[in-house]
Amino acid sequence: MRAGHAERVLLADVNYAEAQRYREVAEALVKVRQSEVDECLAEMAEVSPEALEKLSEAIREYKELNRVCLRHAAKTLDAQLRAEGRTSDVESPAILFDVTNPISS
Repeated sequence: MRAGHAERVLLADVNYAEAQRYREVAEALVKVRQSEVDECLAEMAEVSPEALEKLSEAIREYKELNRVCLRHAAKTLDAQLRAEGRTSDVESPAILFDVTNPISS
């Protein structure tokens, strides 16, 4: 993992705006890493294990931050629906999904 990833996830967990910002950066990094691998493949060159590892790490970081954003969105939706007097529990299934489907790279 890139330096500071754990800290970014912790900050993202408490701040939705930061979570979205970190996810955007992670998504951009995935695109850069993927283009590096694609470039090697286009040149018929061997893709280095290091490049594949960097791509895998970038994808994992993106997935982790995406799940944080999804939990925030579920929590926000629950709060909005409850404010309207309706019942809602979208956050629990989102958390259950995270627990039962761990991110693998």
